[in-house]
Amino acid sequence: DDLGSIPKWIHYLPHLKKLSMVKNNIKDLSPLAEARLPYLEELVLDENKITNISPLVTAYLPNLIILRLYANNISDLSPLAKANFPNLKRLDLRDNKITNISPLVTAHLPNLIILRLYINNISDLSPLATANFPNLKKLELGDNNIKDISPLATAKLPSLEELSLFANEISDSSPLAKLLNLIVLELSSNKIDLYLLATAHFPNLKVLFLAGNNIEDISPLANAKLPKLFSLLIGENNIKDISPLAKA
Repeated sequence: DDLGSIPKWIHYLPHLKKLSMVKNNIKDLSPLAEARLPYLEELVLDENKITNISPLVTAYLPNLIILRLYANNISDLSPLAKANFPNLKRLDLRDNKITNISPLVTAHLPNLIILRLYINNISDLSPLATANFPNLKKLELGDNNIKDISPLATAKLPSLEELSLFANEISDSSPLAKLLNLIVLELSSNKIDLYLLATAHFPNLKVLFLAGNNIEDISPLANAKLPKLFSLLIGENNIKDISPLAKA
């Protein structure tokens, strides 16, 4: 059905484990504000017209594991600053209008494993400088307006294995060397300076995406400290000579 809000009958389904209401015209989440859904593990609200997420924070959802809000009109994450989702493992906020991510840093999300934020309007990563996501394994920040990723150097992301930063305006990737467990790094469609990349040490990196960075000279990679790298994607550049890779 084409719904404009969360139906009120949700209150009569206390044992619900999954609720999916994708591709409707939902704007109003207020019926969720006082909902008590202690067994709900997955809430999928992709491709709607949601702007206000406050009701999600006041609802009783202690066992929520997956929250998907892909392709809505969300710009304000401030309600999340007081959120308490102790079991949330996956948060999908792709394709919205988010600029300020600081509420995510103060939210109580101790078990978050996957955070998807690509296709937004994020330019400032400074809130992440004090972030503490002990279990986060995958962070997606592609297709935003990010230039400076230095806040990631001080963020507490000890479990991070996959980082996606494609389609931004990044030139200096060296701050990422602090992420010692990084396995997959997606830096396609940026302005990556290979000389700065080569100064960093990525001891566990296995997959590196560098397509579409206007790279001409790949000789810096010959000296890069990438002992476990087995997949290097460097298409859509201006490279003429790949012989330096023979020394890598």
